[in-house]
Amino acid sequence: VRPATIIDDPDDQDQESKVDFQIIISTYNSDKNDGHLELYDLIETVRQTLLTNTIVGECFKLQTPIKTHIIEAQPYPVWVAYIELSYLVPTPSEELIENE
Repeated sequence: VRPATIIDDPDDQDQESKVDFQIIISTYNSDKNDGHLELYDLIETVRQTLLTNTIVGECFKLQTPIKTHIIEAQPYPVWVAYIELSYLVPTPSEELIENE
């Protein structure tokens, strides 16, 4: 997982920020005919897990759609794809500290 971009509008501090991520997925399989099937299965497992757990840490919300990209020129015997996704990051609220 790697952050791709962070979108934040400094003029609008009341709004949430958006963070884009890429999840890079790869498998190793020397079967030239069906080796890609493991990659497809792993992509679908990750996608379904993300879609059934859309809230992370009780505050970060997954945005849909999730985009899947399968690289056309595969580096055989490694099969590679990546998933692009975004999360909304809430703006922190101000806390008042009381002196005792």
